[in-house]
Amino acid sequence: MCGIFGATEQEQFLTLYELNQKRGNFATSICFLSRSGDLHIHRWNSVIETAHIKKILKDSGDSLLYVGHTQAPTSSKRKYAPETAHPFNTQNYTIAHNGVLTNFKELKEMFDPKWKNPVDSSIIPFICTMYEEEFPDCQNVEAITNSLSKLEGTFGLWIYDSAQNTMFLARCGSTLFADKISNTFSSAKFKGSESLEEGCLYQLTPEGITAVGMFDCDSPFFT
Repeated sequence: MCGIFGATEQEQFLTLYELNQKRGNFATSICFLSRSGDLHIHRWNSVIETAHIKKILKDSGDSLLYVGHTQAPTSSKRKYAPETAHPFNTQNYTIAHNGVLTNFKELKEMFDPKWKNPVDSSIIPFICTMYEEEFPDCQNVEAITNSLSKLEGTFGLWIYDSAQNTMFLARCGSTLFADKISNTFSSAKFKGSESLEEGCLYQLTPEGITAVGMFDCDSPFFT
């Protein structure tokens, strides 16, 4: 079990970080999206004190959005390494994932048989990139929904497209709650939040969290 979360206000982000700490103590990452569209990423092995996160956020200045991930290990024998820690990136796409993909082996065979990263989540931004490269007229929404339709298992995701400076959310099986007006979201339920619809792709906009597309949701687990 892992946790993803995000907010436009630092104090709300810290609250959501504390809510999601219990969902994963193996690794922590926080990212802040600058007004120029740059996603600044910090990763740590294990849980980080809230006071330390607060200092980093203060030093980050005035950012548009703060997003994070708390990671639970998928294996008791697994050791921490930056390349196997969320978020994962391929070209324009960066993602953080809560859940388990049951067809990871099939996805590797389909999109890149030589894929070396052992973490199932790592292949998701790669698939999005492949759809964009294969279909030049394919916009990011279509590339993402096509990619998510290939996934089997459970997932709650935040997905950032740096080319278009857009942030997306999606869920299938895994929990994901949001306050659609304030652009605040979390794997753990929080005051004023409601569950996002499975199989629906959402975009964070100035008007709030808005549905922009649908994808096939293939999960044996529903919450």
